[in-house]
Amino acid sequence: MASIYTTGREKKVAQLYGDLHHYAGSSFALDYLLPRFLKHIKELGLSPELLRGKAFLDAGCGGFAGGVAVAARLGADQVLGIDLSPDNIRSARERFSTYPNVRFQQENLINLSLLSESYDFVYCVGVLMCLEQPEAAFRQLVRVLRPGGRMYIGVYGRGGLYNGFLTPAARLAGKVIPRSIVAKILERWFPAFLRPTSSLMDLMYVAIDRHYRVREVLQWFDTVGMKATFLRHPEQPPSLLSTVLFGEGSMIYFSAVKP
Repeated sequence: MASIYTTGREKKVAQLYGDLHHYAGSSFALDYLLPRFLKHIKELGLSPELLRGKAFLDAGCGGFAGGVAVAARLGADQVLGIDLSPDNIRSARERFSTYPNVRFQQENLINLSLLSESYDFVYCVGVLMCLEQPEAAFRQLVRVLRPGGRMYIGVYGRGGLYNGFLTPAARLAGKVIPRSIVAKILERWFPAFLRPTSSLMDLMYVAIDRHYRVREVLQWFDTVGMKATFLRHPEQPPSLLSTVLFGEGSMIYFSAVKP
């Protein structure tokens, strides 16, 4: 059987997040992700009702299936969560075992098996920058989106002390200190740094890690004929201090409708 991973680095990414997402609490998605998503929906001038009765794809759902939780809460009719990690798929299925309109399957976004134009809303946050071919994966997401459907994505930003200094320093430390040792230290003394709200282990050990300028991601949308709106990180407003610390954002978000 052919491997779902295109490279060994992608397999390492899947293994890392399969391990880390076990630390997500049962209410993480609704407590942390839903308010941020709703803030962006409001900025776009849309109603939270936009998902009601729709077919929703959480592309790169992770073990806590954040997009799935948001969609289920906001009334989506059919919800599919896909992920590169088999461990994450198992965890997500356990979390949503009582939801009849939610299902999960292992997929690589670069080689999606999903039918074209089959989803009204595609949600993909914190995923594309960790794949070997992010732009190819982006085009696959556009392919499965129906005309008139909306895409919402988030990738790592560039600039500022966080992206320019802290991230490289963490990656360097990760090359020196084995992940197992850091995990034991954090489990014993600093468990909060193992939760998804902390990016420490991501920064130190993810095998593929790309950071983007806003204009670079807007160009992705331009090439497929979509006009995207840039959405700032909800906790990093456009101020001088925020720019110094985070540049364009530790995470930068975009949303667009497919013509």
